[in-house]
Amino acid sequence: MRYREQRTAEILEELTQTNGILNKLDDFVCGSEYLDMVRKGIIRDGDMVLVYSIDGAQLYRMKKSDCWIYIWVIFNLSPDKRYKMNAITKPNFS
Repeated sequence: MRYREQRTAEILEELTQTNGILNKLDDFVCGSEYLDMVRKGIIRDGDMVLVYSIDGAQLYRMKKSDCWIYIWVIFNLSPDKRYKMNAITKPNFS
């Protein structure tokens, strides 16, 4: 759960050493808006960073009901843990 804090510290150090240029943009912590919020103290060590994404669909043209799908993503986890599928939810396309 400390991935975001550790990676942010690495990126801020790299930006200091390279005059504000990152060699690799590989995660949300490289984003300018995120880094600006960290610099301003809006996002601090110990804070949780979550993304909530929602989308709706009307499954049938003339039906009044619709379907809403949502996902929470915990950005404090490293990408290999953040987007991991388990065997139960993994789709089978064969």
